[in-house]
Amino acid sequence: MKLNVKAFGLACGIMWAIVMAWAILMNMFAISPAPFELFKGFYLGWLSLTPVGIIFSIVLGFVDGFVAGVIFSWLYNKIAKA
Repeated sequence: MKLNVKAFGLACGIMWAIVMAWAILMNMFAISPAPFELFKGFYLGWLSLTPVGIIFSIVLGFVDGFVAGVIFSWLYNKIAKA
C-alpha cells in the first residue's frame, strides 16, 4: 500500500495544529498548563498567549505537522517499495 504524501502531510498538519490550539486553550482557561509548557520546551519560546502569538503557534504547528507527515509518508513509501 502506498501513502499519498500530500494528503498524509495535510492530515498531520491539521491534526498537529488542532493539538497546538488545544494546548493553548487548556492553558488560557487554567484547566492545565502542562501541555502548553511541554510544547513551549520543544518550540524554544516561540509560543505565547497573545492573539498574534496564538495564531503564529497554530500556523507553526500546522507547518511542523505537515513537514513531519510528508517526511514520514515519503520514508514509508520508500521502505514499503523494497
